[in-house]
Amino acid sequence: MEAIVADLAAVADALAPGERVTLVGHDWGASIVWNAIMARPDRFGAVAALSIPWLGRAAAPFDAMFKRRFTDKGRFFYQAYFQEPGVAEAELEADPARFLHAFYHSISGDAAPGDWPNDKPHGAQLLDGISFPDTLPGWLDPSYFAHAAATFERTGFAGALNRYRNHGRDFEWAGHFDPVIRRPALFIGGSSDPALVLGTADPVPLMRAVVPDLEAHMLEGCGHWTQAERAAEVEALLIPWLRRTIAA
Repeated sequence: MEAIVADLAAVADALAPGERVTLVGHDWGASIVWNAIMARPDRFGAVAALSIPWLGRAAAPFDAMFKRRFTDKGRFFYQAYFQEPGVAEAELEADPARFLHAFYHSISGDAAPGDWPNDKPHGAQLLDGISFPDTLPGWLDPSYFAHAAATFERTGFAGALNRYRNHGRDFEWAGHFDPVIRRPALFIGGSSDPALVLGTADPVPLMRAVVPDLEAHMLEGCGHWTQAERAAEVEALLIPWLRRTIAA
């Protein structure tokens, strides 16, 4: 996270020297932009985050939290499965398109209960029990899907999975900063997003304590892929907010 935030600041310096930049991100991107504006409020003036809320600094690194909640109880958790280098890579790289097809569906608002199983034992593989639909979701552009599958076919998954293997270092780095976000912020989440599994179905009340200048919206029935599943709704919320924020 420290290196990624530094990269964002360098891009901002190159594109808008001397100006505070507004950041927008989804999932990993949301975590990154939250951390960026926390660490560099001098460089970033506002933040919009989709799917992942900001709840301040946790009491422990995230890997310690999911170990207590899942691994120590013999339950499968995907980020625990990702920790050992090479294990998840071997499973996902066997057929990237098949994995992505199931992944896009199983944590979307289209998924049925059980399409992303929550009752697997620790030691299972990621794809065990996941639903593999016959067609792509209607909200997912086929050309984008083909591009994503071809990209992972070329690069493999190690670079992506390594992001999950840095919780301890990220936790220590974040401890150097005030966790309260004192800039304008927009949050858009989905009521059916399983990314909130370790938090709350409605994170907005908790966010207000650490994001005082917050505009927040929860999209009913929306799953994890917020801006793809509900493109028109996200644009209708995001673009006016951007205009108001930049004008201010």
